[in-house]
Amino acid sequence: MLKKLLLSLFCAILSAFSYAYDFEVDGITYNIKSLSDRTVYVSGITTSGDIVIPESVSYNNYVFSVDSLGSLFDCIKTKSIRFSKKINTNGDVLYGCGTAYFYVDPDNPYMTAVDGILYSKDMSRLICYPPSKTGSDFTIPNSVTSIDDYSFGANKYLRKLIFNDNIEELPEYFLYGTDRSGGVTYLKLSNKIKIIHGCCLYRMNSIKTLILPKDLEEVEKDRNWGYYGLPTSPTEITIYNSKIVNYTYALAKTTHVFSRFSNLVNLHICDESPVALDEGVFTDGNYFTINLYVPKGSKSSYQTTEGWKNFYNIIEEDPENKDSENKENCATPTISYEDGEITFYSETPNATFHYEISSGDMGAGVSTTNTSVSLSGEYKISVYATAVGYNASEITTATLQWTEGKLEEKKQPSTPSLDGHEYVDLGLPSGKLWATTNLDCPTPESYGGYFMYGNMNSYATSEWGTNWEIPTKEDYEELLRYCTWTWSSIGVFNGYTVTGENGNSLFLPAAGCVLMGGSSQGANSQIYYWTKTASSTMANMAYMLSGNSSSINANIAYNTSITYAPVRLVVKNTTNAIEQTVNVQTIEKNVAIYDINGIKQVKQKKGINLMKMSNGTTKKIIIK
Repeated sequence: MLKKLLLSLFCAILSAFSYAYDFEVDGITYNIKSLSDRTVYVSGITTSGDIVIPESVSYNNYVFSVDSLGSLFDCIKTKSIRFSKKINTNGDVLYGCGTAYFYVDPDNPYMTAVDGILYSKDMSRLICYPPSKTGSDFTIPNSVTSIDDYSFGANKYLRKLIFNDNIEELPEYFLYGTDRSGGVTYLKLSNKIKIIHGCCLYRMNSIKTLILPKDLEEVEKDRNWGYYGLPTSPTEITIYNSKIVNYTYALAKTTHVFSRFSNLVNLHICDESPVALDEGVFTDGNYFTINLYVPKGSKSSYQTTEGWKNFYNIIEEDPENKDSENKENCATPTISYEDGEITFYSETPNATFHYEISSGDMGAGVSTTNTSVSLSGEYKISVYATAVGYNASEITTATLQWTEGKLEEKKQPSTPSLDGHEYVDLGLPSGKLWATTNLDCPTPESYGGYFMYGNMNSYATSEWGTNWEIPTKEDYEELLRYCTWTWSSIGVFNGYTVTGENGNSLFLPAAGCVLMGGSSQGANSQIYYWTKTASSTMANMAYMLSGNSSSINANIAYNTSITYAPVRLVVKNTTNAIEQTVNVQTIEKNVAIYDINGIKQVKQKKGINLMKMSNGTTKKIIIK
């Protein structure tokens, strides 16, 4: 396993140094394997779109046979890849290639592609599920008996993954990187898997429902890095054999192991004859907060067995129909406010509400030389519901704001967009408009792609168009100076809510970064965002917005050769996002007009201006 890991790291290191290659033809780079045999392998792809890997390539009057691939990590601009009949490859080589579809020459004796997914010729091995393939659900075909390492790695859209029962081994890092864009939330493993190694589900804290194998015997820690074999995020876990909960079987190697599962609501044990628990597997809090589901007719056995009898809520169910995929979701709750009270309601009977309330005004141990502190009077509320026999509901969010001494629901304006990408006006003096999501990312809270400094500009232009650009160090400094930064969370994703003086806000997830070699740093706890400002004093260094829940700044430069980080774009030319054109005569006298630099005008000037509205919002206008 260590040899394979080192090989993967070596491939990533090659990629980080901009594809060390011997020659390039038509946007594909090649390295010579043997001059005597006239063979080469593909070492990288520098172009975008639909890529065809040829059978042979000509260079300097030599014709080389193309028979294999090197690492395609960071070849993120490909839309599809077509393999010739000579190519054979594996999943870790294709990790990070960014493609949405694979094609294979019908005469290829090694591989085939079905619905864009790459398999061995006999479809007994799943090689790679494309990183950009759309679709939220996937069930592995029954013909598949093995899947490659990194086989589902970095996919942006997959949310529900079901194994068939013919797969006997769980591969390493097979979901690695999917959490950056939301990640798999429902995972049902093959019943024949006996061991879950520590690196198999590394960083998969997007998982909410986890169904463990019937034949599971052991959950290990990773031998090299010490990662624990199970994610801590599930709200629902299914275990078929009660004995694996005990210390001997490594599901509970330490006291109070289930306290690690801080979100766990429902625990299903499909064992009619429970074994006695070792002392300390569960905490007193676990016994009170976790619903224990047991097979019909076995409740009395659990109520009289050591350890299990302490559960406050033991519920019988039919094990054959217990899976979340066979249940309805709890009805999504509503939020209402009246006379000083917030009320939650769900149409599902006896629902339990799990809520969070945060305010940008909250502070403790804060020092300031100012004699006054501005209060927004704004509360952000999120809630989801659970109930016995139902899956957890979707999350509902609302914002309440004090208005003229009354707390009222704040109506969120529709979000404007440019070239299909939404932006937010934070009322900044420069008039800068910020994207609401990271580059290569579908939702505000998801991490998106991780980019080397040298390739982020070309990728941003090819994916978002010429109206968008990488922000400068000064752009982030303006954001820090004129906005309120509040450490918060959307679902399981931590980050900063950045609120402008006009009340509009954006969310910057704490995506961390990825270092040369593929190791992740600071996911869900640290902020790293590239600026396009290079250091004027240090070679190969550029500035980032960086920090954590305690501090944040844009004054530290990082090595551009070894660091991959997220990118948040800004509108390049605000005139492309002008909201309206007005005549001087139509402007109300009590509305303040500012120039594009944020300086208040004494006289109204023609051209591009900012108009501060009475409701606190800012509009871009052209005065004729």
